[in-house]
Amino acid sequence: MVREVDLLVAGGGPAGCLAARQAASLGARVLLVEKKRRIGALPHCAEFVPRALSLELDIPEKTKVQDIVGMESWLGEEKHRTPGPGWVLDRQVFDFHLGVMAAKAGAEIWTQARVQSLAGDQAEIRLPHGLEKIKAKATVLALGAGSQIARELGVEKPSLLTGVQVVVPLTAAVDRTLIFFDPEIKGGYGWLFPRGDVANLGLGCLPEAGPVKALAALRERMLAEGLIKPGILGRGGGAIPVSGPVDSFLKGNVILAGDAAGLTHPVTGGGIPQAVFSGQEAGKAAVALARGDMQEAREYEENLRLRYGRYLTRALKARRLLSEKWGVAPFEELMKGTWPAWAGAQRKKAKKAK
Repeated sequence: MVREVDLLVAGGGPAGCLAARQAASLGARVLLVEKKRRIGALPHCAEFVPRALSLELDIPEKTKVQDIVGMESWLGEEKHRTPGPGWVLDRQVFDFHLGVMAAKAGAEIWTQARVQSLAGDQAEIRLPHGLEKIKAKATVLALGAGSQIARELGVEKPSLLTGVQVVVPLTAAVDRTLIFFDPEIKGGYGWLFPRGDVANLGLGCLPEAGPVKALAALRERMLAEGLIKPGILGRGGGAIPVSGPVDSFLKGNVILAGDAAGLTHPVTGGGIPQAVFSGQEAGKAAVALARGDMQEAREYEENLRLRYGRYLTRALKARRLLSEKWGVAPFEELMKGTWPAWAGAQRKKAKKAK
């Protein structure tokens, strides 16, 4: 038998769950499928969100692990502080909460369910007991950066950094996120994001740069600095897309959202706010698409371009500069010209000078 729905949502991260919730709240029959055993399980994320995100989405207190007052960037002997209030979240609790919200709105959720094929309005879903056939008027693809389904739809494979992360015990409380730049972390940077008594210590870099070895060196540095205690409480990792937005967010009756749409910041790799916004907008667009309203569906693409076009275009230029000049230009000069905290300050200074 073929199961018929208005909307199939592939992927149970923030973009997918919010798309499912939005569409279900508008009366659509929604099925969300997630390949993991549990919504929110083992996210590969440093877990920070800016406080401004709460203007678009209610963030429950139970998901907030720690308040953050700003960022401290380490470059050589320099430590540069910038304001940037927000929270480090427990992404497992946060994502599961979004899944519950989608279910309460009326979406049906399947876990351990992988999209095996997608063609037009027909999809095959691989479950532990076998295949299920789905007929969907519209699909939201929120499977992240490495989706083979996206490749089959003609979406070009993105450029990726490799992210690796460990959970480590802190020696004392830290009230801000720490960012580390090192020529050995090729194409990327390291981070320490505090979570109360522990922290996410990780980095993202080009795969050929040896991310595991680089993380071990960063951990040794943090031990020598006295910031962390010996021991590792957890490990994680994943791909970080850095090539900017895809050519089109609409592929026939398929809408791309979140990382699958290439909305992560090409320099920082940050993507939770973009996933939240695109997920909610994708849910509305999918309902329009399901009823045959292509004009309203196209507004999704326009809204994303208006919201993130200049922001991501500027970041993509910085990413290209990093790729071209790493190991060629003076390292500190390159970082200050491309990292948002410094580059933004330089742009403001240049405007004032004019």
